[in-house]
Amino acid sequence: MYLLSQIIPNYDYVYPNLASFSSSISDQSVMIGFLRSNASIYPEFRVVSCDDNMNWSTSTSVKAGITYADNGNVSETRWGDYTGISRKHTSSIEVWVGGQYGTTRDVSGIGISQCFETWVAQILPGTTGFENKMDNNNKNNIVYPNPIYDMFTMEFYLIERADIEINVIDINGKLVKILYKDVAEKGKNLVFQQGCLR
Repeated sequence: MYLLSQIIPNYDYVYPNLASFSSSISDQSVMIGFLRSNASIYPEFRVVSCDDNMNWSTSTSVKAGITYADNGNVSETRWGDYTGISRKHTSSIEVWVGGQYGTTRDVSGIGISQCFETWVAQILPGTTGFENKMDNNNKNNIVYPNPIYDMFTMEFYLIERADIEINVIDINGKLVKILYKDVAEKGKNLVFQQGCLR
C-alpha cells in the first residue's frame, strides 16, 4: 500500500482526521491532521496532504510538543486526544485543524504540569511551518463536556479585555446560533450554556 511507504518507522501515529483540500468537484485532494510521538520527540500535532494521484506531501508541524504528557496515577498514559479538521467552504481552499501537543502548563487544573493541550490553526495551500500562525500561548481553552450535546462550559484566559463571540456553525458555514456575545475581562473567563444549542 502506497500510504505505508510514507510512514516514518519508529513513530507512533494516532487520531488521524481528514477534510477535503480540493480546488474543484473532481479533485479528491485531502488534508490529514494527526498526532505523532516517539521516544525522542514529545507529542506533536502535524498535517499532511494527499492529492488526486496519491502524491503525498511531507508532513508539516502544526505544533511541536514541549514536554511529555502525564495523566497522574493512570498506568497507561495517553499522550494525546482526538483531532479535528474542517473545511471552510469559501471560494479559496482553507481548512481549520485542532489537535493536541505536550505542554508544561497545568491545563488539567489538578496540579499536573505535563499535560496535552489543544492547538488550533488555519491551513492554506502553499503554507509551510504553521507554528505561531495563531498565538495560543496566552489562552487556556477548555470546553466540556466533549462531545457537546445540550450544554457546555467553556473556560478561557485572555491577556487583555476583548469582545468575544461564541457561535454554533453548521457544516456549510451557516450561523446556527449565537451562544455568547459580550466583553470578556483580562484573565480567566467562564462561559456556561444550558439548553438547546440548535
